[in-house]
Amino acid sequence: ERIKMAMTLFFFLRFWHQHILNLLETYPNFISLKKNFLADQSYSILVFLAESMVLLVKAHREYYPSVPLLLWMHGSEAAEYFFGIARQINPDFTFAELIYIVPKIA
Repeated sequence: ERIKMAMTLFFFLRFWHQHILNLLETYPNFISLKKNFLADQSYSILVFLAESMVLLVKAHREYYPSVPLLLWMHGSEAAEYFFGIARQINPDFTFAELIYIVPKIA
């Protein structure tokens, strides 16, 4: 079911993008990709999210078949919390400094 939803998003975005490109060829004076479609970055992010969702479901099914897939647990909260604590220790750290900070956080 989740793969079906992700693929629906993926194909909708692809078909919509192609539709706008076809209209652009037919009516170049009236249609603009910038005005009639998502920003390039937004389009790329949404396609990436749809692809990532499919890969996450497949990987979870293969490697963790007995554990339920809790999609809300696959967010950025853990990373935000980790880097928030790291910034409390050193507000402007480099990668080398982060390596020394990690044992203090864990």
